[in-house]
Amino acid sequence: MILIEAAATSAGTVRIARAEPTDLTAILATFDDAVAWLGAESIASQTTTLSAAEVPTVVERLRLYIENELFLLAEYEGKLVGALAMSAVPPAYCWKDAVAGDAVYVHPFATESAIEGVEVDALLIDFAWRYALDQGNTLLRLDCFTESTHDVSYYIPSYIRDGFETRGEFQIEGWQGIMFEKRLTPAH
Repeated sequence: MILIEAAATSAGTVRIARAEPTDLTAILATFDDAVAWLGAESIASQTTTLSAAEVPTVVERLRLYIENELFLLAEYEGKLVGALAMSAVPPAYCWKDAVAGDAVYVHPFATESAIEGVEVDALLIDFAWRYALDQGNTLLRLDCFTESTHDVSYYIPSYIRDGFETRGEFQIEGWQGIMFEKRLTPAH
């Protein structure tokens, strides 16, 4: 991990860092935690009995993000608690009419389910919008699955409250999702 900044929260300090290839195992574990949480929420369409490390396409995709894009990590009390990749290339499964470079795309994105009150997701998204502005982009885009009541009742209102607007729906392999976009200004 290459430290980028430290952010103070009401629960303590969160370190935001750039991922390095040696961080891949810890990143895979963070995504495994997210999948376990999805299973506990009975979101069967997004869960698997395999760990992320056992799915070669997942390992390769995350490795490529680490090597070729900005892959952020959030560390709290010495533990990796969040991971977020940013790319100028839209995900292939949504944003079909988008052109590479027209926005910064947040994907993939996972946070540790066991921590509360640390605001890891908000810190990572905040860094993403600042990064996008630094790169000359005025749009930040992300997507969210809508298969669970938690997605619908927490994440979607949270994104809208943070200034994102819905930009359409998508479906991939039976999963339903919504695309979000935020027009960026230096003042947020």
